[in-house]
Amino acid sequence: MSSGIPSADREELFVKLAQSTVKFEAAIYFYSIAVHAEHSADVLESLLDYCWSHRDEIGIDTLNYLYGQISHIMFVFSELNTFDTTVKAGRILDYVISFFESELSDLIRPIPKEERNQDFVLVLTNQFISFLHGPTKTAADRCKILMENMNKNVLLMNTAELLTLRGYVPFWDCYCGSYDEKLLNAERIEWKSCVIPYFQCDNNMPDVDEIRILLSAIRSQKPAYIISIGSGNVVAALASKIIPALCVGLVPSTLGITGVYYQTLSRSLNDYDKKILQAFGRPESSVIIGTFGSSILPQKNHLTREELGLPAESWLAVLVGGRLNRELDETFWNMADKAALLGMEYVILGQYDQSDLDAVVKAHPSLFGKIHPMGIVQDVLSYMELCDLYINPIRRGGGTSCVEAMSIGIPVLTTDFGDVAVNVGEQFHTDSYETMLELIQRYMTDVDFYQKQSQAAKERSAKLLNAEEAFISIVTDFLARADSE
Repeated sequence: MSSGIPSADREELFVKLAQSTVKFEAAIYFYSIAVHAEHSADVLESLLDYCWSHRDEIGIDTLNYLYGQISHIMFVFSELNTFDTTVKAGRILDYVISFFESELSDLIRPIPKEERNQDFVLVLTNQFISFLHGPTKTAADRCKILMENMNKNVLLMNTAELLTLRGYVPFWDCYCGSYDEKLLNAERIEWKSCVIPYFQCDNNMPDVDEIRILLSAIRSQKPAYIISIGSGNVVAALASKIIPALCVGLVPSTLGITGVYYQTLSRSLNDYDKKILQAFGRPESSVIIGTFGSSILPQKNHLTREELGLPAESWLAVLVGGRLNRELDETFWNMADKAALLGMEYVILGQYDQSDLDAVVKAHPSLFGKIHPMGIVQDVLSYMELCDLYINPIRRGGGTSCVEAMSIGIPVLTTDFGDVAVNVGEQFHTDSYETMLELIQRYMTDVDFYQKQSQAAKERSAKLLNAEEAFISIVTDFLARADSE
C-alpha cells in the first residue's frame, strides 16, 4: 500500500519534520502512519532516527514504549527488517537498558558461581496469559523440564513488559500486550500436572522502584542461572549482569535483539547473523544452536465436518494464527483463489473478523462460501484433524501450530522463510506462492506422495515434541560456555 506521496517529496517532508520544532508526539504519530502506509524500511529508519535524535525529549518510558511498537511492526512485516533497522532498534533498547542500569548500579554486579544456589533457577518471561498462547506454553514447558528432568527448584516470574503502554503516546495501530489480572496474586500455576511457583509484576513495567525490588530479591535468592523467555525484557537484561542468563528466543528462525548476552537459535548462523552479532559486539559463541522444542495441548474431542458446517467432499486447508488479518495478504489470496478452482477450501483458526472476510470475498468472488472462520478455538487438534493440509503464509510466527498439524499427520506447505520453515524442515518447503499452487495440486492428486509426506510429518513432529532432550542440551551448552568465559 502506498501513501501516494512521491518519494522525493516524502524525503523532503521527513527532513523538514526531523528539523522542525513540532511537539514530538505529533511527529511520532505522523511517522507511525507513514510506516504503516508505505511498509518501507526507509520510512521506519527515519522513525528510528527521529526517536534516537530526540531521545532526551521523549524520555525513557516513552522510548521503551516506542521500541516495543517498532519491534512489533518489524515482527509482523518482514520487509521492514534490514540490517540498519535492526541495529538502530537495538541501539534504542540498549539505551533503555543502560538508563535502568545507571539508576540501579548499586545492585548490578556479578555474583560468583560458588555463592549461587545451584538447586534454584529463575525463569523470566515478559508475558504469561493463557495456555492457548504459544509463548506461555514455552515458559511453562521450560519450567516443567527444569523441575522434573533437571531436579531444580524454579520460580517463574512474569515481568509484564511485553508491549507495555507505560510512556504511551499516540501511535498508529498501537498494540498493547495482553495481561491477565487474575494471575496478579497467583503464587503457583499448574501445567501438565506440574505445579510451578509463580510471581507476576503489576501492569506498569518497567518501573525503576519495582525493578529495584526484583533485583534485590535476585541478589538475595542467588539463583544458579536465569532462563529468559523472549527478547526485549529489561529486567532480564539487568539480571543477566548479576547472574548468567540465557534468552530462549520465541522466533526460533531469527536472531533476537535481546539485551541478554546468550541467546538461542534453531538454525546455523549465516553471514547476515554474523554481521548483526558484530554490530552488537557479540561473538558467535554467544548464540546457542539447538532445536526449539514444542508442546501441544492434548486433543479432547472428535468433531465432524457436518457439525461445523464444513463441506464433506472438498479438500480443506487449515490456516492458523493470531495475526491472520495481516498475514493473509492479497498475494496469498491470489494463490488461494486459484487453488479453490482445484477444489480447495479454507478453515481459519484464529482471530479473523467478518470485515476481513468480506474484503477478501469482494476482491475474489469465487472464494465466496469457501473460507470458513472458526475463531479462536480451545481444542485445536479436533478442528485440524478434519483438514487435509496446513498452509503457512509468508510470516515469522506459526511455529507451534505447524507442529500440532504434523503430530496428526497433516503435511505442511510453506516457503523457506520464518519459524514454520525452520520447524518443519526442507521436505515441506517450496519456493513461492506460485510453486505452492503446484504442490497443492500434487497433494490433491498423488495419493502415494500425500501418504509419504504425512508419515514424514509425524516423524518430524515427534522430534520437535521431544522438548526435554532439546532444552537440556541447550542449557548444558549454555552453562559450559558461561563457566568458561
